[in-house]
Amino acid sequence: MLAAGIAASVVPDLYQRLRVRPDELRLERPYLADNIAMTRTAYGLDRIVPRPFPAEQKLDAAAVERNRATFENVRLWDPQPLLDAYRQLQLIRTYYEFHDVDVDRYDLPGGRRQVMLAAREINAGLLPDNARTWVNQRLQFTHGFGMVMSP
Repeated sequence: MLAAGIAASVVPDLYQRLRVRPDELRLERPYLADNIAMTRTAYGLDRIVPRPFPAEQKLDAAAVERNRATFENVRLWDPQPLLDAYRQLQLIRTYYEFHDVDVDRYDLPGGRRQVMLAAREINAGLLPDNARTWVNQRLQFTHGFGMVMSP
């Protein structure tokens, strides 16, 4: 009984280490291909017909002018470095936190514009010791306090 229990736990592990792991991609390739094919079928992606898209056009001032709306909405900021910048700018007030940066579009003067948004939240646990009064913790510093938006 003990030998069967040991064999049942050791043999599969040895087989995985000695037979499967050294050649894992080749052994699993048929299963991966089936998985991809079934996923494509499930989402209807198998009905998509690929077409070549020649992208050999030269970019000139006329092309930029024709596609001005696209060029004006190109995202310039990556959310993670922007989040780090927001946090550094608020470093003087240690009780404020930014959890993430979201991308949205707003109708601003000059047209629809993509912007980066971050809610500024208060973490009352980060208040300095001299500011941890009943009034501050229960009435004043109780919820978010603003947001930051970058075009």
